[in-house]
Amino acid sequence: PYPVLLLPNPHFETARTSPNQLKAVMVATEHMYADHSLVNYGIRFTPVENQLILCHIEDEDTFEYYMKAIEKVPELDNEIARQRLADQLLAMPSYYAESVAKEIEENGTQVKLHSVIEFGHIITKYRELIAKEPISLLVFTTKDDTQLAMHSLGYSLAVEFRNMPVLLL
Repeated sequence: PYPVLLLPNPHFETARTSPNQLKAVMVATEHMYADHSLVNYGIRFTPVENQLILCHIEDEDTFEYYMKAIEKVPELDNEIARQRLADQLLAMPSYYAESVAKEIEENGTQVKLHSVIEFGHIITKYRELIAKEPISLLVFTTKDDTQLAMHSLGYSLAVEFRNMPVLLL
């Protein structure tokens, strides 16, 4: 029930940063529209005038798996189904990111908000984003609704990005 901050071994050459050098904070989530605590912790750890990045990557492989099933239903127009489903999957986290931006503005929080909401291979996309942005802290949840930590996004991210500070919720 308590957040855990993991720091990489400072003696490893690949260690990304130390806690006194925080810049941009990335909040990574599979279900952005439901993760208020992630955003709240992300804001708390983002230094004034620095960037908070809300990141939701919709898994392309899972999408294609469901599209193959939909394509087997002859009554459905596959192209319309593909486009509408893709639009809806990206709309929910987009609306949530907009509501977060509004809250930040209304509360006068001095954080620059940026959101990344797109399709892709999850780990590859996060790896690309972290390489491109000056991410100092990665924030994500380690439990999903079924409590299967080994199957959650959190497990994959914790293993992949063990060379940078992570806040586990």
